[in-house]
Amino acid sequence: MECPKCGRKCFEGVVKAEQAGTLFNEAANLSWTPEYEKKKIIKKDALNLEKSGVGYYCQFCEKVYATFELGKIQTIFHDV
Repeated sequence: MECPKCGRKCFEGVVKAEQAGTLFNEAANLSWTPEYEKKKIIKKDALNLEKSGVGYYCQFCEKVYATFELGKIQTIFHDV
């Protein structure tokens, strides 16, 4: 992948959501929320995501970009 900021080649890796200090990682949650809902308490259009995805690191910009699949629960409701 090319960096969206500088256009140079990024290194591919893995991005994971982890909660430190627990035996089970089930408490960790990863979601995407539209800009217009970021200050709302109840977010109607938020998407639940898988806890790991493909990540791309640009060593020049020192930024990581990631892609995540929809979570299994989100996929069930999304297909209806």
